[in-house]
Amino acid sequence: MKGILSLPSPEWWLICLLVAGITFIAAFMQPFFFTYIRSRKEGVPVWGNSARRLMFNTAIPLAAGAFVVYRMLEWANMFNSTFLFDFFMGLHW
Repeated sequence: MKGILSLPSPEWWLICLLVAGITFIAAFMQPFFFTYIRSRKEGVPVWGNSARRLMFNTAIPLAAGAFVVYRMLEWANMFNSTFLFDFFMGLHW
């Protein structure tokens, strides 16, 4: 017996994860590329102390939120995982 929310086939999820991964990698790499080009023009090092601290302090909450959303999706609790993702990203109402 199917419930109210029937999940699509695993192939569909794999395609969605592939598209999401490619999008994340592209969105993550482009700022570094443009920052590298600009720092070469100006002769300033890319990774100073403040940039390393900012990267570290941003990565911790991002990884924690990703883990929580992953576990919610693993339990097939789609509504709560979507709500938590929006909440972590500051899109809540």
